[in-house]
Amino acid sequence: MPDLDVFQRAGFFLVPGYLSSELCARVRREMRAGAALPAEVVRGADPYVDRALRRTARATVSGATAARFGEYLEALRPWLERHFGTPLSAFEPVQYLLYRPGDFFARHIDGSNPYSEGAALPGSRKVSVVIYLNDGGRGTGEESFTGGRLTFVGVDGEGVALPAKAGLLAAFPSHIVHEVTPVTDGERFSAVTWFF
Repeated sequence: MPDLDVFQRAGFFLVPGYLSSELCARVRREMRAGAALPAEVVRGADPYVDRALRRTARATVSGATAARFGEYLEALRPWLERHFGTPLSAFEPVQYLLYRPGDFFARHIDGSNPYSEGAALPGSRKVSVVIYLNDGGRGTGEESFTGGRLTFVGVDGEGVALPAKAGLLAAFPSHIVHEVTPVTDGERFSAVTWFF
């Protein structure tokens, strides 16, 4: 698996340890305890569930945790604007995603989602943000998972996977083709959002 330098050279914005291991563990506990619904895809007029394209659960967290993530992301916005050289006006509510064995997200681009939770958001997604909440590539259980690789097309070749490390934040242009390969063991926890 490549190191983070490959992604930095490709223009990704990376912050290892953006979240502490303690916060990652707390969010995982909340995700497990809260309600979870199938995550949707957006093509055409409305979001809908398509388990042939995206099989993962969208979990809930406490209001305090959601507010804390919102504060962290708002503080991150000027850094992303400078890095990507574009103004960013808002971000979608964070999705807390739980992938269990067999779960995946087929190749896609993040593109536009004007239907995000009924919010009036201003246009197309510009920057995608992923925060890993547990480690990938070794072991099983809550602390780590296997499979579930966030893989990018056209970043230093075909199918290069971003190393999964709890607390790592990765931001990238929303037009880059990517996928999450099927989880083979354990559970993959992540938080994602998109800036406009």
